[in-house]
Amino acid sequence: KDGRIVYQRGFGDWENTPMRTASVEKPITAAAIRALGIGLDRKVFAINGNGGLLPYVPWPSLGDSRLEDVTVQDLISHMRGLDRYIAGDPMFKSVEIANDLGVPPPANRVLTLQWMLGKPLEYDPGTTYAYSNFGYMVLGMIVEQLSGMSHADYIKSTVLTPWDWIPGTELYAASTLQGTQHFREPTYFGGTGCTNVYNVGGPTVPCAYCQCPVENFVGHGHLVASAAPLLEFASRYIVWGPNSGMPWDGTTSTSHTGGMSGTSTVMRQRMDDIHVVVLFNGSDPAGGGNHAQNVANLIYAEIDKGYITWPTASVDGFWVDFGSGSSGIGSYDNSFTSVTEALSWTEDGTKLRFHPGTSKWT
Repeated sequence: KDGRIVYQRGFGDWENTPMRTASVEKPITAAAIRALGIGLDRKVFAINGNGGLLPYVPWPSLGDSRLEDVTVQDLISHMRGLDRYIAGDPMFKSVEIANDLGVPPPANRVLTLQWMLGKPLEYDPGTTYAYSNFGYMVLGMIVEQLSGMSHADYIKSTVLTPWDWIPGTELYAASTLQGTQHFREPTYFGGTGCTNVYNVGGPTVPCAYCQCPVENFVGHGHLVASAAPLLEFASRYIVWGPNSGMPWDGTTSTSHTGGMSGTSTVMRQRMDDIHVVVLFNGSDPAGGGNHAQNVANLIYAEIDKGYITWPTASVDGFWVDFGSGSSGIGSYDNSFTSVTEALSWTEDGTKLRFHPGTSKWT
């Protein structure tokens, strides 16, 4: 509220547990694209000398001449001309794409892009809205090509920086295979019995860990974050719409949800400068909608009753309180106990908050 994180709570784990964000990453990608300073009317695919940004060869040949007209703004606005409800979502076809191209699955981002350049469009680019994971994967590739950095690193250096009270430890790239996650991440629960895209003929596996390679989801679902950086984003940037990723000026009220196996998320902002982020390490309940969206609705219903006396202290995960006892995790009520401990969780440039008190220290 009003630029301060006033409530942060973990149920079943730490208060600042990082989790997969799924599509809540999309507006962050839009902000990263805008930070590059390129014209949003730039052509995306380098075809027939059009000056496009990405010089990849279509497979097996160009599927639609209209692909040379796709602009960066078309991708931001989900108006690229592809409709996943008609043609299917290529981000979940990594085995099919690999088989078509004669390589071991799962197909990577470059192969996915080349395969898609060989497919026809459903609409003229820029004319029809159709939500697209693939379009934001392409935006992520543009960020990496033009910045020379990984998508996550560029975001941490330009969009959600340590100088915005966001340590680099609170946002990083996800890993697919079970057992390769950061120790702070929770177990992801998203069903069982899914085909392992890394071993198609092998036994079925927990869906959250091998159904799809999240390393391919750069731009639209490969980030892991705690709630704090997402709240900071919502207080600074527009979350949804054709202006997604532009500075937020208090005149828009938007939200973005995310969901995949083992993940349910939402980031909401509204004009009274009260923003809410909810992260679940479980998928949508059958017929019950988005876990995170359901809880966000309950939170806003309580806020709208008008009875809350709002705290004035920030309660994010970057507090230090000397001599407070056992090692903490940096939240307001479970602080780091020394600067040394705090620094072990942060990166250069990170700011720390200090509880007032009488402890002597140097």
